[in-house]
Amino acid sequence: MTADIQASLAKLHSLSATLNEASDTLSAQLNSVEAALNKLNLGVPAWVEIDRRDAGDGLTRYQTLGYSKAMGNWGLVICEHIGGMEDEDDPMIFLRDAPRETRVLAADKIGELIEKMAENSAKTSERVTKRAAEVKEIASTLSTWRK
Repeated sequence: MTADIQASLAKLHSLSATLNEASDTLSAQLNSVEAALNKLNLGVPAWVEIDRRDAGDGLTRYQTLGYSKAMGNWGLVICEHIGGMEDEDDPMIFLRDAPRETRVLAADKIGELIEKMAENSAKTSERVTKRAAEVKEIASTLSTWRK
């Protein structure tokens, strides 16, 4: 084994502990964000793009970070799809189960996702409030009509 390879292996050995510790810390913080968002019990999805790459044949592969319901639970999720071929059945995985590089990309967009969640939640709240008033009026009319 050459001296260069031995030096590289020694460097990898020392870097592995640092990298794994940093990755574990990032994962713990992302899990804390997810837990805090889940406590809000919003039930309103939001999505932001975290990566875009050439998929060949003039197509683009998108990777998005979302707060959505997957496998019966709300949480931070990752979805990948080819542009123009989106499908409601596109596979989603929880961010906590995603590869390290994906978690790093997602961490850069957490603030943007939270802003999008606030925007979507405000719009949903407005719609729900309006619909509740309309349904209340209908219910009131029906209750007097039955007499």
